[in-house]
Amino acid sequence: MSMTVLMAALLSAPLVTALVVFVVSRWAIARDLAAFAGAGATAALAAALVVMMAQGAPDTRIVLATPLPDLEIAVRTEPMGAAFALLAAVLWTLVTVAATDWFARAPDVRPGRLQALGALSLGLVAGLALAANLVTMFLFYVGLVLAASGMIARRADAQAARAARFTFGVLIAAAFLLLLPAIAHVSLVAGTQEFTAGGILAGRVDTLTASILLVALVLGFAKAALFPFHAWLPATLGVPLPTAVLLNAVAGVQIGAFCILKVATMVFGPDLLAQTIMAQGLAWLAIAGVVLTSAIALGKDDLRARLVWSSIAQVSAVVLGAMIASPAAAAGAFLLLLGHGLAKTALLVGAGALEAGAGVTRVGALGGGGRHAPWLFGALTLAAISTVGLPPLLGAVGRFELAAGLAQTGGLVISVLWVGCALFALAALAAIPARAFTPGGDGTRFAGRPLPRAMVATAVLAAAALPVLFFGADAIIAFVAPSIGG
Repeated sequence: MSMTVLMAALLSAPLVTALVVFVVSRWAIARDLAAFAGAGATAALAAALVVMMAQGAPDTRIVLATPLPDLEIAVRTEPMGAAFALLAAVLWTLVTVAATDWFARAPDVRPGRLQALGALSLGLVAGLALAANLVTMFLFYVGLVLAASGMIARRADAQAARAARFTFGVLIAAAFLLLLPAIAHVSLVAGTQEFTAGGILAGRVDTLTASILLVALVLGFAKAALFPFHAWLPATLGVPLPTAVLLNAVAGVQIGAFCILKVATMVFGPDLLAQTIMAQGLAWLAIAGVVLTSAIALGKDDLRARLVWSSIAQVSAVVLGAMIASPAAAAGAFLLLLGHGLAKTALLVGAGALEAGAGVTRVGALGGGGRHAPWLFGALTLAAISTVGLPPLLGAVGRFELAAGLAQTGGLVISVLWVGCALFALAALAAIPARAFTPGGDGTRFAGRPLPRAMVATAVLAAAALPVLFFGADAIIAFVAPSIGG
């Protein structure tokens, strides 16, 4: 199969899946099988693309449309984007497995439309990840905002409608008021919008213009939930489990942080970032966001609320790595992005299993759970430890690489704060396994109440990937090095 055909199939498979799922949505078994098969096929295609690229396949670019003579909507085989598309496809495949249990216990949710929108979102993520230029990224990003807002509103109540309107308003306003003008100015001064290793703005703009453009682009990707555009994510706390995983681990904050990382490395580049004053300012904003949202997460007894606030903290750490003018920091940020996706999928699906099977929604109610559900709480323990950054789990490599990048650029104060942030994460997330495995907890809430098997299996699989990828981290860094300038 040629690279062109493979890329076309990768972009098309989720769209076909969305259509099929919508058509057969009345029949639960057919709907669930179609959703799983489509997500699995997309993951297989993304894996094939990554393998062929690793084996030295030629760079391939596909023009999807040419709305204006000098404006192309195009995708191309770029390593960091291909790796991110693979992660998203694998995670959504796992979510389709967990969703079968969730939908059986959630009669007020419309599963057909939600799964169709999830498949559509996966296709939009693939297109955004492989975007060849800023305009293509913008169009797929806006499409994702629309799809995600539709998924938030799939629960038929006034709270869901308000959350969808608020999310849509914040993300669209940031995109059109900040992102679009900045993209237009980049095109004007650089003469191109094409993502290029090392950046396209170096030598074409002064430091003041670079600072203004950087702030507009970073804050314009409000899906990253960077302060002050973070409030939309906690507003979605009541969404169904598949939507929660999508927003926290697949196509929500993850995609916003990915866009910022790609813009930092392939529009600005490390040389220009080092000269841009506001790169340091945004790094400080990110580190402040990590500290603040970690502290808020620590104060939440509601399990899902704690995980959502910790998502903001972890993605702010990715933005921090993107703003540091160092390939090591960028590599660390990308590994943190991968680790966060897997860990948060395990944590949120695990929280969903506890809610659906045992009616447990609070951290304080987890006592004794480890004896009754060792597999699930073992998975949650791995996910929490990886997020904190302890070996031998993927999150540890990401934190180490980011710290190395901070050390290279002389950011002593930020480096100290970065270490302190790990302690915040430890306090917020370690309480989950600590409560479950602390001797003395009676665990009566779990006795005789089996947890949903598909959800437990999903959490275990997502967590099991973290130690595996710890030992494959060097290969991941080598694969994405052409994108980040390493």
